[in-house]
Amino acid sequence: MVKKFESQVRLFGLLRFLNTFYVYNSILVFYFSNMIKLNYTQIGTVMASYYTASILFDIPTGMIGDLIGKKKAILIGAIFQCIGIFLMGSLQTYMLLIIAHIIFALGSSFISGSEQGLIYKLHEKHDKLDVLNRSYGKIFSASILSTIAAALLSSVVIQYSYSVTFYISAFSNFLAVFFVCLVHEERVYEDKTGKKAFQRVRPLQIMKESFQEIRVNRQLLLFSIYYIFTAIILTSVFFQYQPYLQHLKISPTFFGVIYALFGIIPLISAQLSHLIKGKYIYILNPLILAVVFLGMALTKSIWLGIVLICLFRFNWGIIIPKIQSHIDTSITSETSRATTVSTVYSVHNLLLSMMLIISGHLIESYSIAVLLIIYSLFSLLFCLYVFIFRRSYNNTEVPSKSTLMMDSKEL
Repeated sequence: MVKKFESQVRLFGLLRFLNTFYVYNSILVFYFSNMIKLNYTQIGTVMASYYTASILFDIPTGMIGDLIGKKKAILIGAIFQCIGIFLMGSLQTYMLLIIAHIIFALGSSFISGSEQGLIYKLHEKHDKLDVLNRSYGKIFSASILSTIAAALLSSVVIQYSYSVTFYISAFSNFLAVFFVCLVHEERVYEDKTGKKAFQRVRPLQIMKESFQEIRVNRQLLLFSIYYIFTAIILTSVFFQYQPYLQHLKISPTFFGVIYALFGIIPLISAQLSHLIKGKYIYILNPLILAVVFLGMALTKSIWLGIVLICLFRFNWGIIIPKIQSHIDTSITSETSRATTVSTVYSVHNLLLSMMLIISGHLIESYSIAVLLIIYSLFSLLFCLYVFIFRRSYNNTEVPSKSTLMMDSKEL
């Protein structure tokens, strides 16, 4: 049983590696601005189109995962991601690139909520937050390893062709389709007689359970808010690495190697995430981000800038697996788990799409330094918010299902 558990965790790590093997990522902004000749506002809009489309797709695809099975949803998602990435490398116009990102977003939406639901289901019998946190750390590390390998490969490939970076990433997602077939999914529940039966739920029931869960489950709501803010800030800054490295006068030739370096840091910290405990970690996270962003904005030193990004990446590896495990253990309804997670992602994608468009405009109109100062102020405000609700964030015990479970008759 333990071997089967460990093999499934490794399989999810492999799938995360293949699904996030974005060889083009380290040169994406440079490719759009220098090869496709888009300005920063257009680049921000293209990237925002991915998150805007995700707003529309996340909840419906989460419901489809709950209805037809999460394994099938991940399979469909890998196919759409493969198509979207291939088109991103083949199309050369502004509007067509937006369409490619929308197709890519559809694939990512199918994968995100269903993958997280299956990972939690795998850990359900263990009922320990630290076990789930450790597994998320391993799976998160797989995505970081993917980032490192993709960045190093990118440094070699771009010397010959920029488009090939997209085709390699598309092929990686194509390989993931075959490995998804090895994922184990048991879609059963116990009926009133105690006998096991195949899970049968109605779409309306799933939606009601999902929205009711978020509305009445205080711990889920608070950690969802925390995840949304943290992920928005971390992802926004991640997309601004290339303008920032250019701000530090670093040649694009070294972007792949530097991205690989940035990937090693959260790979280490993700393994330490389950060991770092304490009531002040949720207040310290936004405070550290505020200091790092301010330092990045003010420094002109290449080495200090790289050190600050490394600190930012270390913090990323610590906090993301921890928040995700808290969200998972807070959800009580199994029939609507993927839909609930997808709802959280929808809000995240809505705000992130707005942030990316605004960020592109600020960089084009002012500078990357101004944008980083604004991020620093946002982080300080969020630190104040966490301080106000510190008692709720300090109480990080796994919630009792008997106290949080919703009465199905009310739904």
